[in-house]
Amino acid sequence: MTFDSGPADPTGQPPTPPPTPPSSDAPAAPSTPPPSPPSVTPPGPSSAPSAPVAPTQPRAPQATQPAEPGWWLATDGWWYPPEAASGGTVVQPGGGGGYGEPKSRMTAGLLGIFLGGFGVHRFYLGYTNIGIIQIVVTILTCGLGALWGVIEGILILVENPSFATDADGVPLVK
Repeated sequence: MTFDSGPADPTGQPPTPPPTPPSSDAPAAPSTPPPSPPSVTPPGPSSAPSAPVAPTQPRAPQATQPAEPGWWLATDGWWYPPEAASGGTVVQPGGGGGYGEPKSRMTAGLLGIFLGGFGVHRFYLGYTNIGIIQIVVTILTCGLGALWGVIEGILILVENPSFATDADGVPLVK
């Protein structure tokens, strides 16, 4: 038994059967053609130049071996020292792009009490914008804005959680 499908389709697609007429009992449903599959171009050289495609997500930093053993690779692609895993203070002395030396809570508190109107304690902790704002407020209020710094100095000394770290996130030491 052979089945003649008619003339050959140049696209290589099998012929679609003609639609069947609806029965007289059922209402006619609108006929929509099935969606065609997306066109896929095989990789390789092509005759048409293609535009570069921008990445949809930012690239993660390259993960290389750490300089010292014990460091661990986080999900963000960066290497962290062992102290960071336990929540301890991470200090890399000598600068070099590390976190820096931890600041003294006592120094920051006393600077806030005695020179808080000039924002010196905020400059010491690395919050330069707030330090500048404190200077402007103290000048505009003829010195009454200095109370802001005094209150912050006291909060630093009583170890208020909002003043537990400096601008880099390094906890203050005693």
